[in-house]
Amino acid sequence: MAKKLKIAIYSGNIPSTTFIEQLISSVSQHHQVLLFGRKTKKYQVPKNKLQKTNSKSVFSKGKHSGEVNETLEKERESVIREYAYGTSTFQNILLTSIRTLLLAIRFPKRLKTLFTQIRKQGSIYKKRQAWFKITPILLYLPDIFHIQWAKETEQWLFLQALGVKVVVSLRGAHINYSPIANKTLANSYERIFPKVDAFHAVSEAIAKEVQKYVIGQEKIHVIHSLLPENTFDLFTLPKEKDSKHINILSVGRHHWKKGFTTALDACKLLKDEGVSFTYTIIAGGIVLEELLVQRHELGLLKEVQFKISLPQQEVFQSMKNSDVLLLPSYEEGIANVVLEAMAMGLPVISTDCGGMEEVVISLETGWIVPTLDSEEIAKSLRSYLNVSDKIKRVMISNARKLVLEKFDAVKNGALFLEMYHHIMQSRK
Repeated sequence: MAKKLKIAIYSGNIPSTTFIEQLISSVSQHHQVLLFGRKTKKYQVPKNKLQKTNSKSVFSKGKHSGEVNETLEKERESVIREYAYGTSTFQNILLTSIRTLLLAIRFPKRLKTLFTQIRKQGSIYKKRQAWFKITPILLYLPDIFHIQWAKETEQWLFLQALGVKVVVSLRGAHINYSPIANKTLANSYERIFPKVDAFHAVSEAIAKEVQKYVIGQEKIHVIHSLLPENTFDLFTLPKEKDSKHINILSVGRHHWKKGFTTALDACKLLKDEGVSFTYTIIAGGIVLEELLVQRHELGLLKEVQFKISLPQQEVFQSMKNSDVLLLPSYEEGIANVVLEAMAMGLPVISTDCGGMEEVVISLETGWIVPTLDSEEIAKSLRSYLNVSDKIKRVMISNARKLVLEKFDAVKNGALFLEMYHHIMQSRK
């Protein structure tokens, strides 16, 4: 039987996004998963029934000491082991002091690495944060450190000197447009990416982007996102509608790359043609002032509404209440919300940015339009209104079949395991 590995899936926050959490769940069925980073809210770590401990509490009294003890107990008991630091500075100092002491006792040579990395930081605050972040990683050193956001790669390459394999996921913005907007970042990628042991790309389009910085394709593994099985359980075929009113939905975050300005221009074209519609944008963060001004100037106050970030179940409910999902983005990897819509039976109109053409095939699984083209978006929305219910059902069925085949959690989870085993074999 293959040796169980210790794999750190690192996003910096615990818990992470839905798709990263799905990766954690999948990998933990075969290997031990280590979670490092800042704990932002309550996180239920699955219990490992095969691992039990009779270890007694480190502390017996005190509010903060009790919280620290609970954290240490979770570290021992779970198949998914959580080595977090929280929002309380006092608790973090106490917990990290214990971890530093344990590090000095068990692995004294790694203390030098810890102090070296802390000294690289500028302010006292940054040094303290580095202490919180790095200490547990050096104490519970993984076999593989899988970084989920490419911009953070450089700060973790020092782990390779300790025998840790470093994997980097490439999902969209960090490789698509950030290096174009930030020349310093691009130069950093040119310098450090050749040192990375393996890359995970969410699409073929993303894989092409990383080839600009990496010589040889053997390091690049294209693995589509793991779509949670319960998403497919939400599938429903749309009901026949007598009304010609269309409910349009976009889900994302308030950022220029999401293309909401182009979408509003398309809405103006629809209104001028007398099309009845409602356009809802569910997005995290403060609504951009330019969008509010644009909505006012285009006379779309009644038709366009903005909603702040909602819990996942409420987003799914909004998707169920909508007629079509619009992705007007300028850059994406493969947008998770589009995959969710296709799994649920919600028709999709998407721009051809990033890897979107790999899933949205025009008039087969949805409508694909050029980026920055409001007229084509409006045209596709009119096409949605005019196409027969029979054709819509065929497109919805095709879309669901595609995501079932390409984004199956079990199949794609196995591909991650193959990647991990491949890079561990390269060590030999």
